Amino acid sequence: MKRKIKSSQNGAISVFVMITMVFFLLTIVGVYLISSKRAQTQTESVKLIKDQYYTENEENDIYHSKIADISAIIPIYTQEQLWSIGNGKAIEIEGKVYTFNTGAMYQLKNDIIINIEEMKDSKAIDESRINKNNYEIYYYYNGDYYIAIQYSDGNSVKNLAEGIPVISVSR
Repeated sequence: MKRKIKSSQNGAISVFVMITMVFFLLTIVGVYLISSKRAQTQTESVKLIKDQYYTENEENDIYHSKIADISAIIPIYTQEQLWSIGNGKAIEIEGKVYTFNTGAMYQLKNDIIINIEEMKDSKAIDESRINKNNYEIYYYYNGDYYIAIQYSDGNSVKNLAEGIPVISVSR
């Protein structure tokens, strides 16, 4: 016995699959259009900002304004900067980049205290190229005993260590 299938049910599954595929296709196309519109808007915004704020070769001018002149006197604030004298390093100090060449002139901007023990592995400091500028480089040793340096600057006294033997230094 033959059964006949009703003609109204022949393409129900095919229609369902087609509607689902069209729905996913429309969703993907919509997401693509939204993304491309955002990218276009962002590109236009970047161009407007660049046109308003950017001038040609501005980055070169900014770069060259940060580099100190070779003949500039290099300020020394820290012990690390003091150890860098003459080694050719480029170090940024107060917004300027200085090259610590052997022929450069240096100027102290702080009193600097150096432990002599730390100097054993490094070269001696050439103080002839340093303008002391009313500041000093103090050396101390703390091998078997501790030494603190106490110096007077006008009315104020600065003690570098509490409760240990003191050597007075006056300027």
